[in-house]
Amino acid sequence: MIRGYCLLQRPVLWPRRGYASKSKELQKSSRKKKIRRKQEIDKLRERIRLSSHRNVHNHSTNLEDASKYNPLPKYCSPNSEIPGLCHNLDRVLFSPGVHYMQDPRTRKYNFSPDLKEIPSIDDFRFDLIAGFVPPNKDPLMVKIGEEINASSNENQKSIKYFSSTSSMTNTLKHFHMLLSNYRPCHTSNFSKEFSSTTEFSKSTRCAAFTVVAPKGGGILSVDADRSTDTEIALSLLGHELELMLTAETKEFQKFLKHSDSEEAPAPLPNNYQYARIGSFLMRSQSDAKSDMLPGTGIFDLKTRAVCAVRHDINYNNYHLTNYEIVRNTGLYESFERELFDLVRTGLWKYSMQARIGNMDGIFIAYHNMRRFFGFQYLPTTEIDHIFHGYDGPRKSKQNYDDVVNDFGNHWQTKREALSSFMADFEFRVSMEMWQAVLDLVTKETNHRPFRLITKCDRNILGTYLDVVATVVDEDMLKNLSTLGDDIVTLDKEDLAATQKDELPMERIIRLAESRSLQHKRMLSLNKDILDSTLGDPSKCLMFRITATHYFNGKLFRGKYPTPPLDILDEHQHNTWEVRYNINRIYNRRKIRRCYNRYVTEAASSLQDHPVNRENTEKAYMDQKASPLQRLLRAYSAKSEKRKKLYGANQ
Repeated sequence: MIRGYCLLQRPVLWPRRGYASKSKELQKSSRKKKIRRKQEIDKLRERIRLSSHRNVHNHSTNLEDASKYNPLPKYCSPNSEIPGLCHNLDRVLFSPGVHYMQDPRTRKYNFSPDLKEIPSIDDFRFDLIAGFVPPNKDPLMVKIGEEINASSNENQKSIKYFSSTSSMTNTLKHFHMLLSNYRPCHTSNFSKEFSSTTEFSKSTRCAAFTVVAPKGGGILSVDADRSTDTEIALSLLGHELELMLTAETKEFQKFLKHSDSEEAPAPLPNNYQYARIGSFLMRSQSDAKSDMLPGTGIFDLKTRAVCAVRHDINYNNYHLTNYEIVRNTGLYESFERELFDLVRTGLWKYSMQARIGNMDGIFIAYHNMRRFFGFQYLPTTEIDHIFHGYDGPRKSKQNYDDVVNDFGNHWQTKREALSSFMADFEFRVSMEMWQAVLDLVTKETNHRPFRLITKCDRNILGTYLDVVATVVDEDMLKNLSTLGDDIVTLDKEDLAATQKDELPMERIIRLAESRSLQHKRMLSLNKDILDSTLGDPSKCLMFRITATHYFNGKLFRGKYPTPPLDILDEHQHNTWEVRYNINRIYNRRKIRRCYNRYVTEAASSLQDHPVNRENTEKAYMDQKASPLQRLLRAYSAKSEKRKKLYGANQ
């Protein structure tokens, strides 16, 4: 211990003992080591750049040249067909913060008591609502693309690709990590129980999988590969809850199997918004609208299950949790906990869906699959600041002129306004980079269908984005689709009111129990895809993408690329340029290693997690569960005990 203390005090003791020259020499050598290390890294980067120059495609874009977002109102669903919120929920849109469904102290309802209990998905008629239509099965998108191409002149880009928000968001998340250099999520406005910054969860950072296939007229569909999706019950319940929030009680009850209504409701169609950016045609679903909101007035509707459901989904397939939200802040049983988890997992996806759909924000309904707890509206500007608001530790020195000039639009500060500016430009650059990659792969594969794996990672040289493309034949496409359907898609006829053999929850449990088989099938199928393509450079391609930012012509050397605030002022002539290189990788061993690692990470969500379904008395004592799962089950038991002591409605 004494030796350790002396080592710490060495810079102070040596000068006092007459060893000042030795102290300076060591400090100087330390600086030399850092300089030498930096020079070695720069030489290595230059050697890599020169050795692979023939394989590098250099691109650049800036604020003026980046592809613009263009909505296509001609093809969008009319606002009159988009439902609004019912049960007086629209007041949440214009009042920041969380609104309790039922006040935990007085037990008085802030909204209609009809929303308190959530009907089981076994009682809902899913045959009366339109299911999700993947882009590759949507003939209207091909038709829209062909019409736009027919009316375009030589100076306009034609539509080459089309996709939907659910198929794009996972890939765009990796472009965000590349362009922001893994910028932490900004959570400084949370209470002290939570850190001021956080990162995406491990599962959220897994590689994104998409399938690209020609659909006629020179246009290709871009679909998400859903072979690793697992949230079956929550996906189904989301459709039911969205209708519950946008329909009056009597109308909603017509969609229940045991409805007393003699009049059957008309099947509900999907409402879509369409837009293009560069050569990409994009489709987003319109959940709800309000004429009092700015812009289009459209917003996304998201039903968010509590952490006790999401972290313990296997157990909740058998026994629904009693976990409740009873406070605003705190590590558990709080709205703050749910929002913090949402930031780390799903909020990025929500923000991209809102941006692609030209929406004002997202409406979040918190529930535990039994009942609603509260509602919150997040404008896109607030979400932008979470993902783009952090640029490093705050400076200790206060500049009072900055305080005076720190204003943006409406309630925003200027820094928050900058976050939205950054989010918009990053989205445009991401789409341009994605199109450049797709163009290269499409040309090399001669317009054959292929599966694309996108993964952002980093090493000592910096942050990079790997893209692996493998050509797939019709059989492989069918197997990928079947594997995804087996895990996620429940046919509407199986969920119809006349279906008696197997209820939705029974089928969900059966599929959950066969996860290990699905895991093996997924790994086997991906191995077959790689083995059949790796030997042919036109069937198996890998690219590594790097990006650098230039502000006012100077290379940004900081950690998280952030333009100066002056870039928001029109009279200031600030520039922002992004230069990115797409480097072709030919090393087969490297391709195989990266491919296998990305597939294995993604398949981990399908691995078996044993559940003791019989242990309901004290489920939190189950040794097979993780410590977090046991803790959340304990809070569920606590909630049940609280009801017995004080009563549910007292």
